[in-house]
Amino acid sequence: MKRRRVRKQLRKYERRLAAAVELCLSSPLERLTGEWSEAALELLRAVNNVVCLSLMLERSWPHQERFLEYLDDESIALRRSEICVEGRFIWWDLRGKVAEPWWPDDRTPEVTKYGGKYMCEPFRATLRLSEGQRRRLRYSFSFGEGKTARRFRNVRPTEA
Repeated sequence: MKRRRVRKQLRKYERRLAAAVELCLSSPLERLTGEWSEAALELLRAVNNVVCLSLMLERSWPHQERFLEYLDDESIALRRSEICVEGRFIWWDLRGKVAEPWWPDDRTPEVTKYGGKYMCEPFRATLRLSEGQRRRLRYSFSFGEGKTARRFRNVRPTEA
């Protein structure tokens, strides 16, 4: 997929993420049964899409050769006007049976009971809407550890 098209899709999904953040700030995150509300699920889907597209734009992350699963969320917390999402992503190689190792050399992959190998990456997101008439989305994502560590944000550190 061309970078221009991915950037255009990223802007579209950032708008969806902004709408999901606004909805989560104005409604409860959990139902009485303990499940996530529809607003929280929409937020998780939007975060997942933005992370996947951000990784596609990362030149050191060959997206054609990796599969990234949905975010396995551990917590969604609302702090003042900020939403914090923590969890993990699971990814693996799509190339099939390759002789050389595809995982980073600073860690070893986990193995399924069928012999498949995968990596678990910790993930943390901080999302908020700026104050003022135009409530612009501000986000900061922390993905992975070691050689797979990536940081994504949509504003410069001085603007945040």
